[in-house]
Amino acid sequence: MGSVIAGVRRIGLASAAALLSVGLAGGALAASASPRTPAARHPSAAGANVAAAKALLAKYSHPTAFPVSVPLKRRPVGAHIAVMSCGTSVCGLLWDLMQPAAKLMGVQLKEYLAGPSVAAVPTAFSAMLASKPAGVIILPTNPLLIKPYLLQLKAKHIPVATGGMPWTTAERRQYGIGAQQSGEPFAFLGGELQAAWVVAKYGAKANVMIENIPDLVFSPSLVATFKSEMHRLCSVCKVTELDIPITTMGTTDTTQEVAALQRDPGINVVATASGETYYGVPAALAAAGIHVALVDNAPAPENLADIQSGQET
Repeated sequence: MGSVIAGVRRIGLASAAALLSVGLAGGALAASASPRTPAARHPSAAGANVAAAKALLAKYSHPTAFPVSVPLKRRPVGAHIAVMSCGTSVCGLLWDLMQPAAKLMGVQLKEYLAGPSVAAVPTAFSAMLASKPAGVIILPTNPLLIKPYLLQLKAKHIPVATGGMPWTTAERRQYGIGAQQSGEPFAFLGGELQAAWVVAKYGAKANVMIENIPDLVFSPSLVATFKSEMHRLCSVCKVTELDIPITTMGTTDTTQEVAALQRDPGINVVATASGETYYGVPAALAAAGIHVALVDNAPAPENLADIQSGQET
């Protein structure tokens, strides 16, 4: 799990570096390949394929390289970069992690709150455009809401990097996306690895509730991949989906999660598209006398104590 947290930190550092390398500094980005789609796979004939699950986990049980591999041609000292935040704690973490990279490169970052409410998007993007930035980093936001603003940025030749947003190759060209961090490949891999962990740990006894946050654009892809991979690795395992509105994360979603588990006491594992849905959940489950495993994706600092204590994985 430490490698997962390290991955979140790398995303924050790499987002700033990626924008500068592909836009302001004219370099190249090794991690900006077109999003892949999960390969078609046949479900397990019977029971659970624990060996296949463990083999998939083993591929990612070691540190990976920093995703930006080409040095900047020049430091864009004094450039103003706008950061469009999604308003969640993970986006806050990414903002914090961009600061060392910005200082090193001599650029000025300005944060605009474009979420979690959709009503914040037009105000934030209008203010950003009026500021005439040298570049823009957009953290997870509904693509449908921002496409008109992307076209304006493209017309002004302002480089754009996005994080956690699933763009196709054609869309990247159409909307001028110069660098894509944590897009669909990130979502696919997150779903696959969570499913593999569940099957490796519980085998055919796994009865899973997967939490989807529809307002986070990568979440539906992750959840769909999780369900597909669970079916491949364990055709007899039960999977239930629970939708969590982004505006309830860290507040009333805990009540929703406890109620769902009380309705189906056979569930023994909960997975999620974002660890932010687990804020306060271990304590609430203990108070309700519910014992299930919690499997994270993209954990935030608030999850760290529960991960260290073994209440989350």
